[in-house]
Parts: sequence; C-alpha cells; structure tokens
Amino acid sequence: MDQHMEMLKNKNVSERLANELKRFETEEEPILFAVIGDLSLNCSYCETMLAITKNRTIVIDSSLEGGAAVYPHADVEKAVVKRMYGNAVLKYTVKGKALSVFRFTYSVAALCDTAAVFVEHMHDGGDLAEELDVVAATYEKMMNVCPRCGRTLLRAGAECIHCQSKKKMAGK
Repeated sequence: MDQHMEMLKNKNVSERLANELKRFETEEEPILFAVIGDLSLNCSYCETMLAITKNRTIVIDSSLEGGAAVYPHADVEKAVVKRMYGNAVLKYTVKGKALSVFRFTYSVAALCDTAAVFVEHMHDGGDLAEELDVVAATYEKMMNVCPRCGRTLLRAGAECIHCQSKKKMAGK
C-alpha cells in the first residue's frame, strides 16, 4: 500500500493529488499527515492539499507556479492561521517575510492550527513522537464532528442524526 494512503488525513486523497504528491515523497521522509482543502490561494474552489513531513511542508495547489510549493521547516520562523470572513490562510514567516501558504474553509481550520503548531515545534527541535500524538488526537476528534453542521456524532465516522436523510425516519 502506498504511503499516502496510510498517512493521517481528513478526506480520501484524490488520484490527482496522490499523483502530484508522489513527486515529493521519499522513503526517508514519509508524509506524516495531510489536510485536504477546498480553496486555492487565489480564492477559487478546487481541491488542494497541505502535506507535512518531519522536515518539510508540501502544498499542492493549482494556482501555484508548477502546481506545488515546498517549505523546509528549518526556514519557517513563525506559522500562524489568519482567520477572515468566510475562509482562513496558513501563513509562514520565512526570512522575515510573511508568505500565504494554504487557503482553506473553516471546516479544516483546527487541522491547520495543528499543522502550524507542529511546524513551529519541529523548527524549534520538538520531539516528533510527542507532536504526532497531538496531531493524531486532533484528527481523531475531527472524525467525531459532522463536517456539514458541526454537531458531535455518536461515534467516529457515524452518520449525523441531524443531517441524515429524513426519508428513513418517515418510513418507520
């Protein structure tokens, strides 16, 4: 099984993103987790990906030159999520310059917050196992929330009682 299928992710990785990601993954530095987004940096709706390894951030976005960008964590002085009306942006400060790295809707904001903290801690020499535990807990918690309405689910991955088809209920 490919590495990109085993990494932590919020959605299934499309074939297009998986093929693009293969350009960047290596045996020595696997993708640890990824955030699949739905906005490009230029604010158009499309599938994008923020992939994190131990030493790099990989952004796959059709609005970027070459369709992707790579940011070594050693170069990232600061990582923050800037929330705006309707969407948010992950920004990195590299060599004193603020760069917009990844734009996303609020549905994945918690995951991007976690990615920002992970990148800063890796830059500062944090313990990888400890940081991955925090990331895994965040992903697990995200699976207990309905992506459509935000209500807590009965169990991870269950169908939301509020959003499920009312046809089932009417049939009984």
